[in-house]
Amino acid sequence: MSHHRQFPAAHDPSVYWTLVVNPAPAPHSAPHLRPFSPSLNQPASLLRQRVSSRIPVQITVAICTRNPHLVRLARVIDGLRAQNLDPSEWQLLLVDNDSHPPVSLHGWSAPFSVRILTASRPGLFHARLAAIDANRAPLLVFIDDDTVPAPDFLRVLVAAFAADPRLVAAGPRIVPDYCAPPPAWLPEFAWALALRDMGDVPLSWSLADETPMPNFTPIGAGLALRATALPPYRAHARSNERQILARSWIGQGSGGNEDKDLVYTLIRAGGRVAYIPDAVLHHQIPPERLTPSYFEKLLPGLAWLHQRTLHAHGLDNHPPISRLGCYLRSVRSWFHHRAWRRPVPRIRWLAACGIFRGLADNQGDTFRYPPPA
Repeated sequence: MSHHRQFPAAHDPSVYWTLVVNPAPAPHSAPHLRPFSPSLNQPASLLRQRVSSRIPVQITVAICTRNPHLVRLARVIDGLRAQNLDPSEWQLLLVDNDSHPPVSLHGWSAPFSVRILTASRPGLFHARLAAIDANRAPLLVFIDDDTVPAPDFLRVLVAAFAADPRLVAAGPRIVPDYCAPPPAWLPEFAWALALRDMGDVPLSWSLADETPMPNFTPIGAGLALRATALPPYRAHARSNERQILARSWIGQGSGGNEDKDLVYTLIRAGGRVAYIPDAVLHHQIPPERLTPSYFEKLLPGLAWLHQRTLHAHGLDNHPPISRLGCYLRSVRSWFHHRAWRRPVPRIRWLAACGIFRGLADNQGDTFRYPPPA
């Protein structure tokens, strides 16, 4: 099977589209639409007219990818091809976040519209912003390049947002598709693999409910957004990029919390978020993500980032602690969890240490993001 495939634009197999983000002058510059045809020399004005004459789509599917595993990406595209939402009602936006070599879709065919966006600044923060700027549909959903949507995934999301006009962000049920048998100890830490199963009942929440923030607030995998709710986040990202990256991103390939920063901004702007169990993603999990060493490296960073992100938004779930308190808690936690034993006790202890470190960094940190505009 060839892994280099190219998707034609819907209803016209001769026309292909590329969105290019200009990386030069200003950060977050608006995406530049550059239509081209590999086989027909047609003027850009005619090509733009074809796009404007199409029926407006209801939802854009954005896949942000960097050096993707082509077999897993192919399965994702196959899952999109099997969607039972009419192809005229949605489109795919593939964000190539500086892959080497660039992602090529040469040879593919699909009944839905596809655009390719090149975002040269590395990191999901920049890739998501590029997708948000490029989106023209009422809804936008981010799926990872290794998460395969169930056939009714898009239809369920569109219906959920139509049923509740207060809804600004939602997350699906995410179930595993293991590429190797998982270890018996994995379920306790499955959340770190972006697996989300909160049961069969839809759940929703906003600050107006005046209850503690629940654990079902959406994550980046499968994050569905109402486009009209995104301007406050766009303004927040533009004004606070340095602070966001300092508090919500470790580095390329090391984990990040920018997705929660996005969700928390929308929550603080008054939006309602939800868990939609009937929208299902299947997360392909390779063997290298099933090892103790993977979790020992991943969890402390994620725990630290989460505490820093919560604090900057004024949504702390624990009070700050001193450096001495961080040290003492880490020592006490070592014995409490019996961290000399592996793998589970040590992973628990490392995750706890990440929380302690974040709380210690919050001590004396007076920075807060301003209220969303």
